[in-house]
Order: sequence, then structure tokens, then C-alpha cells
Amino acid sequence: MLIEAIRLTSLDVPLLIAGTGSERQRLEELACGDPRIRFLGFVPDSEMPRYYRDAIAVPFVPFDEDYGLVTLEAMKSGKPVLTTRDSGGPCEFVQNGRTGLVCDPTPQAIAAGLTRLATHRENAATMGRRAAAHVADVTWEGVVNGLLGSEPAGKRTSARRRRKIVVATTLPIFPPQGGGQARVFHLYRNLAREMDVAIVSFGNPGEPVTRQEIAPNLTEIRVGKSPDHDRLERRLMSAMAEIPVTDVAMPRLSHLTPMYRTVLRTATRNCDAIVACHPFLIGDIDAVSRGQALWFEAQDVEFTLKQQAFASVPGHEIILNDVKDVERRCWSRAKFVFGCTQNDLAELERIYGKTRAVVAEVSNGVALDEIAFTSPQARALARQQLQFPEQTLALFLGSWHPPNLDAIEHILLFARSAPDVRFIIAGSAGIPFMSRDIPDNVELLGPISNAKRAILLAGADVALNPMLSGTGSNLKMLDYFAAGIPVVSTPFGARGLDVLSDQH
Repeated sequence: MLIEAIRLTSLDVPLLIAGTGSERQRLEELACGDPRIRFLGFVPDSEMPRYYRDAIAVPFVPFDEDYGLVTLEAMKSGKPVLTTRDSGGPCEFVQNGRTGLVCDPTPQAIAAGLTRLATHRENAATMGRRAAAHVADVTWEGVVNGLLGSEPAGKRTSARRRRKIVVATTLPIFPPQGGGQARVFHLYRNLAREMDVAIVSFGNPGEPVTRQEIAPNLTEIRVGKSPDHDRLERRLMSAMAEIPVTDVAMPRLSHLTPMYRTVLRTATRNCDAIVACHPFLIGDIDAVSRGQALWFEAQDVEFTLKQQAFASVPGHEIILNDVKDVERRCWSRAKFVFGCTQNDLAELERIYGKTRAVVAEVSNGVALDEIAFTSPQARALARQQLQFPEQTLALFLGSWHPPNLDAIEHILLFARSAPDVRFIIAGSAGIPFMSRDIPDNVELLGPISNAKRAILLAGADVALNPMLSGTGSNLKMLDYFAAGIPVVSTPFGARGLDVLSDQH
């Protein structure tokens, strides 16, 4: 891949390849006689410092390397290291843009990184100096002191390895399309200020493995479901009255996407804790864990939620048994459990008994940097951007989630008695109703962009949250409040929030 990368550039810089092995002839053929690519063969240790000293940078692009002494040797020589996101060990040392570059594992991305280093020599030299400082304390003395539980005098805390957690989740996170995804993104985006966070998620069927930094120190690695996984999930969804089963099917189907477990195993190397975001991937976490602490993010009481969702579906008992099993395992074995509300945490204890974990309420929040407050005067102007500027606009936001579907049923009922109000239902929760006969004053938008969402939040006259079931708290309520929209909600829809009728 490195040879392919250098051949994609127009750099007048040599690529020196040291070492021998059975692959040399194939690599020389791949180089196609490019005069910039030089194979040095065996280089004794006594000569390596000279090569490091004269280098602009050291590219090191293995796959899933356990440690990578080349990385340390280069950084201790004051050289920036170019590596890839799937290199494993090197990513523990290389800080993208500070001590080197971390690229996507493609020849094109590596070529861009090589060009950046070769054409910005002063910046490369600065990264090299930072690299040397970053690994200054990585010595055999430091290893021994670590084993003995002591630290050398004067050790700088700034050089210590940042803590890292890995989050396992059943749905893609970025860009967030629903309340649960928004919670995950914003919660871990803020946590990433203090530690490195990798989210390993399932993507769409057939989607290749992708790795994207979605916020500073926050990476999402997405793995597409295999065809067999997707086929059986669709079959189960058909048997369950077309209620989405992506999450509840994971305990039985995740093994049909073996790449997910492979990626999760690589991501969790040297991490401090693994987070079960919902309980459904605990089997995969158990398979790859090296004894790291288990954290359980209980966004909902899943057993209660799925009872409500599947109660009328024949054969639902098998699914409920699976849900109860994985939720019990997470609750009873985790070292740290955090949920949206105290009521949810109390309900989990009622169902599963006491937990040994440290338990904390981590309430839903709102991204004030994404949702603008709109005054009544500005709201009148924003209405002009909407299709029905003269009507009163009532807005409901929701993803395809059984409690949201129940809420929409109630909106459709009272929409018929309020013909002068335009009811806008945005989000995937509206999809199951698109083939239904709905009142003329109801508009189903389906999934919408963030830009369209911002326009709706700025232009609506009232926001709706007629929830009657579910667990956790409703993130949409905070979005409505942040935008400055008056809210009409059931008492259940306002659960977990310190709000009063006629005041908020």
C-alpha cells in the first residue's frame, strides 16, 4: 500500500525500504522501477540511527500491529510517524496532527499524508519534536517501575497515556438520526475531552468497514451487516408484525457478521473499559474482552420497553427472554451503570435485584451549539421559509420507535378536530403511516436533514409530545425547549424532567 501511495504522488523524495523477506521480489515488481523507491535490504542496528536522522518522516502502515517498535524508534529519533487507522499499536502513540499523521488505510489517503509531510518540512519537524517529547518516558526503566507500582521522580503527567474506552452499539451514530443516536454522539463527544473514545457500530447491509473521526478524540468504526445477517433480521421483523428488531435480534444474529467482532477485538486492545450501549452486544463484548472493566449505558429499561412493543405479537416470548437475559448480564456484571433517569435505575433493580456496580443518573442533555433559540419575533420571520406560513404549525419529532408510533396515533386522532392547525411529523416514525389514510392537515416528512430540522424548530408555533409509554426520558423535549417552542406534552412525556405545567 505504501508503494502504491508514493507512486500516486509527484514528490521528488525517495522512499527507503529497509529489511528483507520473501515478499521483496513482489514488492520490487509493484514498484515498477520507480527510481524514488529504493530497497535497502538488511540494515544492521548500528546504521539505523543514521537513516532515522536523515528522514523527513517515517511511514509505518501495518495492519493490527500489537505494538510497533518502529513507531517508538522513529519518534525517539524526533521524526513524525505516518500510520493508518487500522494499524493497531502505532495509534496508541501517534496523535494525528501533533506527533504524526493517522490516515485512512488507502493508498490515496497515505499519498496525501506523504505529500503533506514532504511539502511542509517545518511542520513535520515540529511534529517530530513533539513526538520525541511524547515518548520520552517510554523506557525499560519506566516499564519496570510500572510493574513495581512506582514512578520515576519528576515524571510528567502530560506524557501519560490518555485513558480510552470503546463503545459497542447496534446502530450507526453519525450523523445522528434519532434521540438515542443523538444522546450517544453528544455524550461521548463531551467525554472525549477527557479520554479517547471509539464507537464500534453496525452499519447498513454490505457497507464496508469505515473509520471516521466524528469529533476530536471520538472515532466511529462502522461495520456493515452481512447478507445472511440482514436476511434473517428481515425475516424476524416480518414475523414480529414489521416492528423493527435490529437491536433485539443481535444476541442471535450478530455472529453472522464476524467482521464486527474482529473490529471490536482490535479496537478494544489496550482500552480501559468497554461500554455496552444498550445490552444487546454483551455476547460480542464477552468474546473480545481481555478483562477490561464493563460499563453499561442503560438508555432504557429494555425488558419493559420491549414488553410494551411486542405484547400483541404472537411468539414474542422468545425475544423477551433474550432481552431479559442480556440486560441481566449487563446489570449484574458491570462495574459502572448509568441511566437516563433514577426511575429507570430503580426499575432495573426491581427486575434484576441489586447490582455490584457504581450506579449513576446521566440525564439527557441538549446540544445548544446546534439548536438556536428563536424569539417570537424571529419565529414569525422563520415561518416564511415554510410551506404553510399562514397556518398554526404543530411539530412532532420522532424516530421509528414504538412509543413514538403510539404518540402519532393520538396526533392523528386529534388532528381531525383541529382543521386549522398544520401538524408536521418529522423523522422516521412517520414512515409506517405513509400508506395510511391520514387527515389532510397532517404532513409526514420522514427522515429530515439537520438543516430542515433547524427550520422546523425555528418556525413551529407549538411542539407536541403526547407520549404514553417508553422508558428513559424524551430528548425531543429538551430540543423543543432549547429552540424556544411552547410544548404540549402528556405528564408521561415530561418524565425525568423538572418542568411544571403552565410555566414551561
